[in-house]
Amino acid sequence: MSTPLNKYHTLLFINGSQVGDNATFADWFASDADAIAGARGYFTAEGYHVESVTVSHGEVLPANRFTPALHGLMLTVRLTTQA
Repeated sequence: MSTPLNKYHTLLFINGSQVGDNATFADWFASDADAIAGARGYFTAEGYHVESVTVSHGEVLPANRFTPALHGLMLTVRLTTQA
């Protein structure tokens, strides 16, 4: 039997500015450690410098005020374009 996956809403910040909204970025992972490793691996491979990746639980506030807030697991990813 496979491990159940949890949905992580991703809040993405590039060079200090939030990108997208909470409906734009979401992925499914088995654990917090998998989510952090997955985000680090993906954004590093895309050429970004990963400043931090954290997981929390609560209200996901979007960058766009017209997008409704969600509740659940949040993966906050902070990147810069400098390596």
